[in-house]
Amino acid sequence: GIEALETAIVENVWHEQRIDTQGILVSNLRHIHALKNCRDALTRSRELLKRQMSPEFISEEIKAAVNFLDCITGRDIDADLLENIFSKFCIGK
Repeated sequence: GIEALETAIVENVWHEQRIDTQGILVSNLRHIHALKNCRDALTRSRELLKRQMSPEFISEEIKAAVNFLDCITGRDIDADLLENIFSKFCIGK
C-alpha cells in the first residue's frame, strides 16, 4: 500500500507536481537565505578568480560563504538568532 499512499499524497498535497524524493528539501526560511547568500558569495569568488584579483579578495568571499554555512550548522550562532529560536519554545511552566 506504500505506492498507493505516495500516489494519494502527490495527488492531494502536491497537486500532481512531481518532486525529487532523492534530493534535499530545505524548509527553514533562515536556512534558505543562508544557502542563497553562500551561493552568491561563491559566485563572487569565482568571478574574482576569473578576473585574477588578489587572493585576499577571493578568500574574503570564501570566508563569507563558510560563515553562511556555519549559520546553518550551528558553528556560528549569534545572540539574536538564539533569542529567535528559543522564543518559539515553551520550556515548562
